Amino acid sequence: MLQRVLGFVKTQTTIRYSKLECASSAAMVGLTDQYIVPYAVAMRASEGQVGLLTSIPNLVAACTLLGVPRLVRRLGSRKAVLLTVVFLHALVWLPVLLVPILFPSQMILSLFVFAILLEVLSDVADTSWNSILADVVPKNRINHYFSMRGIFQGVVTLAAALVAGYVLHAFPSGTFVAFGVIFFLAMGFRLASVWFLTQVREPRLQLPDDPSYGFWAFAQEVGRSSVGRLILLVGLMTLAATVAAPFYAVYVLRDLHFSPTLYSVFVGVGYLATLVSLNPWGRLADRIGNMPVVLITALLAPLGPLLWLVSSDPLYLVLVQAFSSVAWAGFSLAAANYIFRASSPQKKLHFIAYFNVLSLLGQAGGPLLGSWFASALPPIVTGANLLGVFLASGALRLGIALAFIPFMVESIRIELPVPRGFRPVAQYAVYHAGILARVRRHRLHLVRQGAQRETLYWAGQPLRWRGFRVCRDCVTPSWMLRVRRWPSGRG
Repeated sequence: MLQRVLGFVKTQTTIRYSKLECASSAAMVGLTDQYIVPYAVAMRASEGQVGLLTSIPNLVAACTLLGVPRLVRRLGSRKAVLLTVVFLHALVWLPVLLVPILFPSQMILSLFVFAILLEVLSDVADTSWNSILADVVPKNRINHYFSMRGIFQGVVTLAAALVAGYVLHAFPSGTFVAFGVIFFLAMGFRLASVWFLTQVREPRLQLPDDPSYGFWAFAQEVGRSSVGRLILLVGLMTLAATVAAPFYAVYVLRDLHFSPTLYSVFVGVGYLATLVSLNPWGRLADRIGNMPVVLITALLAPLGPLLWLVSSDPLYLVLVQAFSSVAWAGFSLAAANYIFRASSPQKKLHFIAYFNVLSLLGQAGGPLLGSWFASALPPIVTGANLLGVFLASGALRLGIALAFIPFMVESIRIELPVPRGFRPVAQYAVYHAGILARVRRHRLHLVRQGAQRETLYWAGQPLRWRGFRVCRDCVTPSWMLRVRRWPSGRG
C-alpha cells in the first residue's frame, strides 16, 4: 500500500514538472521556430539556401534518430540522454546568435551547421521525453493529458511568437541585435527546461531482449503490427501533406495578393482551430478509441487541399484552412496517442523513434516532390499552376488513406460458445468506425457477468464495453469500435 502511495506521489510530481517543462520548451519554440528562416534572409540567403535550410536538417535528424534506442541501451537511461541533449541544445543557441560576429564571411554556412545541430538535438530530446511521458501518464489519461498539453503548448508558443515579433519591431535598424535578444531568451528558457527535467521520475526502462532489434527488424514486421502499419501511414500522410504545405503561403500572397493583415488572419485562424479542436478530439478518442479517430481524420484530410480548387474567395479559404487544421490536429493527436497506448513497453521507445523518423522523412521529401509537381504539372487555371500541386496532394492523401483502411479496419466474424442463460447466437459482426471491411475468424469466449452484462475475452484479455462498444486501443489487432449482435438485432 505504501509503495502504491509513493508511486502515485512520484507520478503526480513528474506530471507537474512536465507541465512546467512544457511551458519553457514551448516558449523556446515560439521564439525561434518561425524566425530561423527570417534570420537567414537577413543574412541575404538565396531561395535555394532557404530551401536547404528547411529540408536538410530534417533528413539528418531522421538518420540520427535511428540510433536513439541503441544510445539509450548503452547509457541505460532515457533521462540521461534527455538531460544531455537538452543542455547541449540550450548551449547551441549561443553561437547561433553570435554567427554575425564569429563568422562574418561564412554566415550562411555556419547557420546551416547550427540549424542541423538544433534539429538533431531537439528531435532526440523529444523522442526520449515522449517515451518517458508515455510510461508515466496512466493509460486511461493519455488522451486527455496530451490533448490538454497540446493546447497549453500552443498557447504559450503563440504568446512567445508574438513577443519575438514585438522584439523585431522594436529594433528596426538593428536586425541582428533583435535576433540576438530573441535567441538569448530562447537559450534561457531551454536551460530552465533542463532544471525541470532533473525533477522528473523515469520509470523502469524496458527494451527488447534482442539487442540487435532495430529499424530493419521493425520494417520486416511492420505489416504484422497495427502500430507498425500506423507509423507507416503517418509517414506517408505527412509526405503527401507537405507536398502542398509550403505553397499555400506562396499561392495566397503571390497569386491572390493577400494583404499582410489578411495573411495573418489566415494563419491565425488555422492555428486557433488546431488549439480549439484538440480537446474535443481527445474526448472523442476516449469514447471510441484512437484508431477510429485516425481513420476518420485520414478520410477528412484529403478534402483540405482539394477544397482550394473550388474558390479563391478569402473568407472561403480561411474556412478551408480552419477545416484542414481541425482534421490534421485530430489525425496527429490520435496517431501519437495510439502509439503511446498500444505499443508494448519493450518496443515503445523504438516505435516512438521510428514514428519521428518517418515523419521527418516525409517533411523533408514532401516539399521536394511539391516543387517537382509545381514545375511539371500544367496549370489548372491560367496563372495558377499551384492548384495542380494542391490537387496532387489531395489525391495522394486520399489514395494512401483508402489503401491503408482495409488493413487498419477489420470486420471480425466471431464464433461463440453459448453459455447457460443465453439463447443461441450464431455470430457477432464487428464494425469499425462504421466501415465494414474484411472478415477474419478469431476464437473468443463469452462470459456472463450479472444479469445484463457480458465480457468478451480475446487471448485471455477482457474486451469491455458499454452496451456493445468494445475495447479501445488493444495491443492486439482485436480493437473494436462497435459490436452488433447478429441476426438477433442491434445490441
